[in-house]
Order: sequence, then structure tokens, then C-alpha cells
Amino acid sequence: DFHYLKGKKERRMAFKGAPDSVALLLFFVFWYAGNMKYNEYNTAALNAVGGKTSGLTMTVATMQLGVCAVYAFIMWAVKI
Repeated sequence: DFHYLKGKKERRMAFKGAPDSVALLLFFVFWYAGNMKYNEYNTAALNAVGGKTSGLTMTVATMQLGVCAVYAFIMWAVKI
């Protein structure tokens, strides 16, 4: 929902909604929460293959990168 602000020489649209500072704060809150879950997932994935010292850390990272790249390509191809 928006309303028009009329000036002498120009007409601008002003959108109603949260101020930029609130939007930025929410962005960081959701980013931090997602980062925590991502770290928990990575810890669980490494523990499932024997932990950090098992020698499979690069294998797990490469598999994660490959799966996410395929997922991103599918999302791009479907235009989601």
C-alpha cells in the first residue's frame, strides 16, 4: 500500500511499511538465526563421518557445495 507525495516539480511514491532500521535489524536477526542452524547442521554432518579428524572434511564440504549448486541451478531454471 502506498500514497503519493505531491511536490511542485515532482511526484514521488512513498511506500508505507517498516522503517529501514527495523528492516535492517530483522535482516541481521534472521541471518544470525540461519547461520546458527547452518553451523549446527555442519557439525552434525562432520560428526556423522567421524568428526574433524577423520579426514573427510573436504569430502563433506565438496558434497554440500555440489548439492547446493544443483539446487540453485534448478531454482534458476524454474525461475523461482
